[in-house]
Amino acid sequence: MDDLRAGDLHAQSLMQHLAAHLGEPSTVLAERIPDELRIDLAVFPPAAGRPFVTLATVGMSHLPMFVPSELADRAHQELLLGVPADWPGLVNGVADVEGALRDDAAYWPIRLLKGLARYPRRSSTWVSWGHTIPSGARFHDDVPFSTALVAPPLGLPAEIMTARTPLGRVSYLAVVPITDAETQLAKSTPRGSDELIDRLEAAGVTIAIDPYRASVA
Repeated sequence: MDDLRAGDLHAQSLMQHLAAHLGEPSTVLAERIPDELRIDLAVFPPAAGRPFVTLATVGMSHLPMFVPSELADRAHQELLLGVPADWPGLVNGVADVEGALRDDAAYWPIRLLKGLARYPRRSSTWVSWGHTIPSGARFHDDVPFSTALVAPPLGLPAEIMTARTPLGRVSYLAVVPITDAETQLAKSTPRGSDELIDRLEAAGVTIAIDPYRASVA
């Protein structure tokens, strides 16, 4: 089977997996100029028990990450991120690509998600549960977050974390923007990021970005 056909079947399997847990997407933000990877974003509107818009990458897992040999089953991964239902440019999952999303104050979560989806291949590395990826600066002037935490998909069913595709097992984990203090907490406690993830969950934090949430550090 040629690479193009295999990639199509892989993407279809991922979309079917996402739909089984999130319903049908309201739109797909297709990659306009793909490089080594084509990273599309499936957009899912709010639903009962899920009062936020969910963005899911489809394409990151087409090529494996550079994982240690003993972690070969984690080589294929995709990412999730949420925004409030009234997020400019994505209100209730309806994408306003030619309007509000042209403003970086609205677009930065998409930029973050796409950038992290490409990060492992571009940096010859891998990301998984508990990894923190600093940006060196706040993601946007309007938010206090400067680091991305790879975490379980808080606020979504746990079953979404494992998809089966023609390429094998694919993990879906979440991107949670965190503050400098929370980053330091993850680095300084014996349990590391697991302590931070426990605190975020206890505080009711979900994958939906909340620029006004209190730090859990």
